Amino acid sequence: EGSAKPGSRRDVSFSVLAGGQLAPLAASVETPANVPVGGEFVVTVNIGDVPNVAAYQFDLSWDPAVLQVLNVTPGSIGGGTMPVDMWGFIPPDVQGKIRVLGHVSPVAPLSGSGYLAEIRLKVVGSPTQTSGLAFSHGLLFDSQVRQIAPLLWVDGFVRVFRSGDAVEDGVLDIADVIEIERIIVGLDARTSGADANLDGMIDLADVLKVERIMVGMDPG
Repeated sequence: EGSAKPGSRRDVSFSVLAGGQLAPLAASVETPANVPVGGEFVVTVNIGDVPNVAAYQFDLSWDPAVLQVLNVTPGSIGGGTMPVDMWGFIPPDVQGKIRVLGHVSPVAPLSGSGYLAEIRLKVVGSPTQTSGLAFSHGLLFDSQVRQIAPLLWVDGFVRVFRSGDAVEDGVLDIADVIEIERIIVGLDARTSGADANLDGMIDLADVLKVERIMVGMDPG
């Protein structure tokens, strides 16, 4: 690892390829690719296999016209809980960026793969809108206060859809009924909006749901 001056912070690398080339450890946002209008969903901040991790911090940014963060909850690494010490909006009370901090006791660090934290968000945008989920200022430390590096932070991305909008053009009309029927019989590939009743299946119940929304019998 080399020497360091007293009181200085050293980097430590855990992943090495043949020939001594460093392979970066990855932290990434796991999120559904498509999210329904008005819905809530959870993203996890995943981390690859790492030994002796004791602390982390990261900022996460998004488009506040599309998404709003509701809460941040603890993660799990190697079967052990990784707490969330604090989290907050940057700047305070303004949607668009959060900073998350967490650590365990340096005498009981965690090892393995898992996730640093879970983040619950609400969709406030309109159909076809998109938002990135972008990391910045991400840091990971071991129990000896050495920064774990190289560390690759992988951003996420979501797209808003309207339930029942099978053709994904942002409106609900008879074309969506035809598209759902084509998906049911195998003529077209499944789309996120085709699951009009959000039960995880594409069937005639979705056709009925779209038609009920169109004539004002159900909200949508």
